[in-house]
Amino acid sequence: MALLALQLDLLQLFLPMDCWVVGRLDDANMRVVARLGGLEGVSPGKLDHLLNYQWAAASETDGFDYRALTEIERTGLGALVETGSLPGFIRLIDLRWPSGRKIGSVLGLNSTAPPLMEAQSGVAHTDEIGLCLEIIKVTLGLQLELLAAQKLVVETRQDAQVDALTGLLNRSGWNERLVAAASGKGEIAICFADLDFLKRINDSNGHLAGDELLKLAAKTLLSTLRNNDCVARIGGDEFAIMVQGITTNEAHAMVERLKQALSAANIGMSIGLAFRSEGGSLQEAIALADARMYEDKNSRQRSCTAIRNDLTARLGSFDQ
Repeated sequence: MALLALQLDLLQLFLPMDCWVVGRLDDANMRVVARLGGLEGVSPGKLDHLLNYQWAAASETDGFDYRALTEIERTGLGALVETGSLPGFIRLIDLRWPSGRKIGSVLGLNSTAPPLMEAQSGVAHTDEIGLCLEIIKVTLGLQLELLAAQKLVVETRQDAQVDALTGLLNRSGWNERLVAAASGKGEIAICFADLDFLKRINDSNGHLAGDELLKLAAKTLLSTLRNNDCVARIGGDEFAIMVQGITTNEAHAMVERLKQALSAANIGMSIGLAFRSEGGSLQEAIALADARMYEDKNSRQRSCTAIRNDLTARLGSFDQ
């Protein structure tokens, strides 16, 4: 930004205007990255609209000629900038790579026809102006390359924190979210959930069947939770949930909804719930949730065993 401001100062020496705005083409929209002169009271957001306005074609003389604003443009400009004194003349210079791809624009606005722009005399300092614009273009190109590199770093980091099978966070992503949440205030609920019989399904039906069960479990958990809740697969058949800004009653109701959704999808899963307020820290809440998940699993297994034994006894009595 500072470098572009200096470059605009240099351009202003050779091509004076009341106002200069430099825009960089990010994706499909122009975004203001530097400005000079008038329109100081106009917010960056409105200047973005100014750069993205559908201006009529400008003269292509030497690539940086000027022209008068049309009445339609003046009306549109007035709605954007909301100033008492509107410019009457415009220079609109597209910055493109040799391939023709547009990377930005330089927009100049003036209240009166600039003295150097008499039609008979043409543009003075043509070489210097062209060099200034070329330097601005190179700077924008470097910015775009830097942004692309930063985006790649972010995407690579995000990919490293996502479980490839389910699309949930993996343990690394889960740990990072825990660290970020630990410094915040308010209640935090932690849920640990463990699939039943995944190993048995893998052994009897194959790992593809087990993978489908894991994906269905992940989809079911996500469909029941809020978009900003944290859900992770932290082990082979282990899932973890962190919900911030929730009361204990709301959390228990959430667990009941999870159980109903899992039951409707015919998924067996043991769940343990704990709160940061119980132990005073997230680590204590994690330990409590883990222990309660195993308590739930043991309780459910004992219940299944009792039902199976009772059914066996009943069937045995019929045989007699």
